Amino acid sequence: MRIKKYFVLLLCLILFTSCSDKNVVQEPEKPIEEPGNIEDNKVLSTAWDMNMGAFDVNVPYEVPEFIPAAEKYQVDADLSNLVNAGQYTGFTDEQIKSIYEDGFVVLKPSYTALKMHHIYEFPMYRDSPVFITVDSALHLYHIYYGNTLKLLEVSSLYEKLENLTGNMLAESLKVYSNSEHKDLNEELKFVTAYFLTGAKLMDVDIEGIEIPDEIMMMRAICS
Repeated sequence: MRIKKYFVLLLCLILFTSCSDKNVVQEPEKPIEEPGNIEDNKVLSTAWDMNMGAFDVNVPYEVPEFIPAAEKYQVDADLSNLVNAGQYTGFTDEQIKSIYEDGFVVLKPSYTALKMHHIYEFPMYRDSPVFITVDSALHLYHIYYGNTLKLLEVSSLYEKLENLTGNMLAESLKVYSNSEHKDLNEELKFVTAYFLTGAKLMDVDIEGIEIPDEIMMMRAICS
């Protein structure tokens, strides 16, 4: 049984590496040269020679010189010298004391649905001063990176995954129907049902592909 499992894994690996877009033209195989001295023959194969140096983008960065120029200020005990004190009401004595002693107070938002941009939008609508923090800039980078990945998946990777899934399903059915692998029918049934499940979930066009009933039943179990 262990030998069967190893054989199925090897067979799936061969199917995975052999499946690609049907429009790709394969170059003729080049004659294999006899390897020379091992110490002299250190050239990587084409599959691993990715030329990572091409992805090295040197972005010069220098820490800018900055001298804080904000003047110091004092807050009166009753907050009477704050020009926009009237925009905020309902402070407790403890909160007023915190503003007087520390220059600020931290409060919970008055609404439950809170996102990062709400914190900055709300005071801007009221023409109130906004204190911009570092976490807001990091959050914008996070949004930019997340949407970049989303665009990449929709514009490129999804189509490649559809092609891969469809090709793997077709090749799995071909091997499953081959009488030479009759001893592995049960294992190949799971493999084919696995790719069939993915094809159904992605709405891959499998019209014209005849799926045996036992694999359709197996797909229901897998899903």
